[in-house]
Parts: sequence; C-alpha cells; structure tokens
Amino acid sequence: MVKWNHKCDLGWLKARQACLTATDIKELLPVTKTGRARTVNDESYYKVLARKKVLLTEDDCISTGAMARGHILEPYAIDMFNERYAKKQLLNHWDDMVVVRKDHLLLDLGLGFSPDALDIQIPTRSNTVSSNTVYGAEPKVLGEVKSYSAERHFICGHTAKEKLEERWQIAAAMAVCPSIEDAYLIFFNPSMTRNQMFVVWYGRGNLTDEIQICLDIEKNMRKFINDAHATTSVSVESLDITEQSIINSIMEKESMNPTKSVSR
Repeated sequence: MVKWNHKCDLGWLKARQACLTATDIKELLPVTKTGRARTVNDESYYKVLARKKVLLTEDDCISTGAMARGHILEPYAIDMFNERYAKKQLLNHWDDMVVVRKDHLLLDLGLGFSPDALDIQIPTRSNTVSSNTVYGAEPKVLGEVKSYSAERHFICGHTAKEKLEERWQIAAAMAVCPSIEDAYLIFFNPSMTRNQMFVVWYGRGNLTDEIQICLDIEKNMRKFINDAHATTSVSVESLDITEQSIINSIMEKESMNPTKSVSR
C-alpha cells in the first residue's frame, strides 16, 4: 500500500495566515450546509483569528494520507483536464502560492486564495510576486481540484452544482479576482475504473450571492478586529519564548530521546 506524504512550503502557510481563506470563510458563513440561517458569534471570529497568530514551523508543512494524496494528484488532474476536457493548455498548475488584491497590505485580513490552477502562469518574482504572495493577478479562468475517496468523489460528481460546498472556494477566489469569468471544479480519482473525473463549470453569474457573502464576511471581520482592539482586556503581544524552546529546554535537562513524548 502506498503511503502518501507531502511537504508544502512554510512561506505559503505563513502567507495564508495574512488572509481570510475559504477555510476561514466556511466557519463564518451565515448559513448552514442546508441553507438555514446560522448565527456567527464572537467565538467564531476569535477561532479564526487564533489560527492567524500561531507560530508555524516546518512540522506544520508535513501532510500524510488523504490530504497529501490530494495535493500530489493536483498536477495530474490538471493535465488530464487540459487533455480530455479543454482540448488545449487552458490551465496552468499553481502550487504554494496565495493570490490577494493589490491593496491587500492596507486591509486587516483581506480575502486571499491558493489556486490549484489558473489560465496564467505564476508571475516572475521580479514582477508582482512577494515571497509566496501574488498581488493583483488578473486570471480569467480558475481550476479547483478535489481528489476525494471513491465514495465522496462519486457523490460530488452527482450533486447539483448549486449545492456543492466546494463552490465557496470558487466564490472566494472570484471575490478576490473580479477578472475570473469561468471556474472549473475538477473532481479527480484515478483509482476509479470509470468516472475518474467529473468537471463542474461555474460562471461568475452562478455565484453572485456567494461572492457577495464572501465580501461581507471580509468586511465583518475587519469591523470585528477594530472592535476587539477597543476592549479592556490586556495581553502581552510577544514574549522571548516559544513552545519549541521550552521543549528543547526540557529535552536538554532530562536528556530526552526526541522520539519520546514530552512530560513533566
């Protein structure tokens, strides 16, 4: 049995911390999966903000199992899409990059997305790229790849596109880049004997409401951050210590084997 392992770029994870991504938006949606109204409270916002303040390390870059498999299969899915569906080189694979608006640095947690594929190439670093972040890209076509288990792959392939949860990722990307006119949600599972790929197309007009909700969430987050700064609670912004330094100290004192658990 194949053991899937993948390591992403640490700079990419850190770049995502400076944005509101689709993962964050999912927790702040005012509606449930079934479309019912849902209350988003302060705790919801604090949960998202807490993730943005965690000190990330190389250990956070490692994924295994289904998550690693999904990442590794992305370029193969895009190649198959271009060959069998687009009949041309429509999409280019993007990896470990975050796309934001030109005015991103002026915003508190502005929207951002990590494309799997776009109809443009990753700009040269001497052009518009700063580290793992691309400012003001203007793609017209987006590709989002999902390599799920056989069961989920088949279910998603037979679900009406207006009910697919994955549409929120596409809506978030369209909210960042008004230039995106078409998006392809690509479900890819090469372990299937048939129906290895399902492709769902979204035009910008299909996601008008979802795009606006993403923009509203961004606005609400900025307001929450400003209001939170006005509270009377006191916090120490930075200490000269990290969890890893504590672990190193304990290991040094107790001559611990790095493979063993940390205990006191």
